[in-house]
Amino acid sequence: MKNAFFLTLVLLSISALLSAQGIGIVDGVSGNYLEIVETRTAVEVRDQIAIVTSSQVFRNNGSATAFKYGFPLNETSNPIGLRWYIDGQWKAADVAAGEQDNTVPGGGNPGDPVDQNLVNYLGDFPIFFTPNDTLMTDSLITMEITYVELLPYFLGKVSFSQRNAYGALHPGIVVDQYFDFTLYSNREVLSADLLNLDDEVDINSEGATVSYYAGEAVADFDYELEYELSSDGLGINSLSTYLADPAASCDDIHNGYFTFIVEPESNVDTDVIEKAFTLVIDRSGSMSGNKIVQARDAATFIVQNLNYGDKFNVVDFSSSVTSFADSHVDYTNENRDAALSYIDGISAGGSTNISGALTTSIEQFGAVSPDKANIIIFFTDGLATAGTTDTPGILDAVADEVLQNETNVFLFTFGVGQSVNEALLTLLAQQNNGLVNFIEPENLESDLTTFFLSINNPVLLNTEVSFSPDVITEVYPFPFPNLYQGQQLIVSGRYEEPVTINVHITGQAFNVPVTYDFEVDLADTANLAFSFLPKIWAKQKIDALQLDYYTADFETQQLIQADIDSLSVCYGVVDIEFSSFEDNNPTEVDELEIAGDLDLFPSPFTDQLNFRTPDELRGETATVKLINVWGQVVWQQVGIRLLETVQLMDLGDLLPGVYLCQLEVDGQTFIGKVVKL
Repeated sequence: MKNAFFLTLVLLSISALLSAQGIGIVDGVSGNYLEIVETRTAVEVRDQIAIVTSSQVFRNNGSATAFKYGFPLNETSNPIGLRWYIDGQWKAADVAAGEQDNTVPGGGNPGDPVDQNLVNYLGDFPIFFTPNDTLMTDSLITMEITYVELLPYFLGKVSFSQRNAYGALHPGIVVDQYFDFTLYSNREVLSADLLNLDDEVDINSEGATVSYYAGEAVADFDYELEYELSSDGLGINSLSTYLADPAASCDDIHNGYFTFIVEPESNVDTDVIEKAFTLVIDRSGSMSGNKIVQARDAATFIVQNLNYGDKFNVVDFSSSVTSFADSHVDYTNENRDAALSYIDGISAGGSTNISGALTTSIEQFGAVSPDKANIIIFFTDGLATAGTTDTPGILDAVADEVLQNETNVFLFTFGVGQSVNEALLTLLAQQNNGLVNFIEPENLESDLTTFFLSINNPVLLNTEVSFSPDVITEVYPFPFPNLYQGQQLIVSGRYEEPVTINVHITGQAFNVPVTYDFEVDLADTANLAFSFLPKIWAKQKIDALQLDYYTADFETQQLIQADIDSLSVCYGVVDIEFSSFEDNNPTEVDELEIAGDLDLFPSPFTDQLNFRTPDELRGETATVKLINVWGQVVWQQVGIRLLETVQLMDLGDLLPGVYLCQLEVDGQTFIGKVVKL
């Protein structure tokens, strides 16, 4: 199971993030796709939180057909809506519990190979959606997806990327290609540029706008936008909205939602902090070729940029574990040059002994002075295949080694490529004061060196956040991740009443205590511009639940799954491992042709609801739905046998409120209104 890795929210700059335009898949094996007539991308950014609406107009040049829509997302994107326009009307997809269907149409035989061009284009995190409509010959359909994205940020520079080069999937002319980017920023915008394209840019007191248009052109370029913010005004940016109407909330938690983007000034006392530093290099057989070359180059850069006063070592592993020195050595010119020579001789081959590499590295910190910061950067490109190989066993071995050496370490884990144990690397970082990040093999050197430069200047480690007065609940992520120079901490939560609060943030810059206090005014009304905040909060809560999912037993996993399903469906947040978009032919109730009223009782009800079946329908099989005031189907049962009286059981978990009960049978719809206590 892929997870959303909330810890990477403060480390987004290390990986290049790339979303893209969607594709209409008629046959994903033979490579038959709908013609792309028009693409539009509209991006609205508020302090690094982007709402992206991407639409494509497709034409069917073949015979009447069904198709599947595929849209590449990056790992941190949060899909919040999908709709399509056909035959003169817009239709909207529902969010449904359950992992999405990742198969593509075509072939006819199980196991037929999917077009590799499509696989490459869709990437690791595609959204798939199949409308129930048949697209007639020479007819058009517009597909539109909306998602929230936390834009990559590092040292004041923010980037947005969207793949637009369809390449082998659609080599022909696209009639119109539009790109519009609007930025609202509390910090001064120094520059904004759509790289390598002839764009129109306007930088103003509120932010910036960037636009681009291409007509009758091949879609052979990507959108790569970068803007830079002034370093003045670092601190906290607060976004909040208060939904005064209880019906506007999906639960009985407080109706205020906030997101804080925190980037405090670096503490002046942290510029030169003596470290005990270990770099752990995977040299297993899968690291051969360019990966081991990049690993050596990254290690060389790190060793060359340590500070005098630091202690350091280099540990490398495959089936066995070896190291430059038996214990940490002082950073001197002589030791530096010897380590560089050692690194130059590392070659790839063998299995992957993760447990041995980590326990060996931690053991060496036992002799280090306690006033130094004990840092491990660990990276691997594969699963554990030697030593202890199961996740609980490796975690226990690391915890035991830390306990035996009576030391604390800051363990930063990197997964290189797709064949890594994401749960293990996430939990290793989470349980040992670190961060996890997953990177592409070609970015190994740049990502590791960039990260090393950032941890040379820590802002907050062992972060704790408190609020006064006590009106804040359900704050995520938790526990709070560490914060480094040039990065941001993104915190979401709920509040009881709209007041002015103090945000008290404490931690250490390694061993130096640091405290920050910020005063924030919480909104007292619903802010339409911040209507995405409930979804940001729900997504961060889902991310936290996913981390719990990894270490839970089977029964607890089912409970966590139910919580994630509930959040996804009610808040309209899609996580492709737990939820999906579905075409349930959504139609407003008042547009239905109502065949009759349902006789519902009791009303109000608590955990059981009954209705009397119309005489002419008895013995039929039907579908029954309960629909809340937002038009969301919150309960459904298919294949109910219609007796004289039908009992709907186990409804106690529904929130109090007004519901419509909808009976669908033989093309007829019967409706009744009822109140839940």
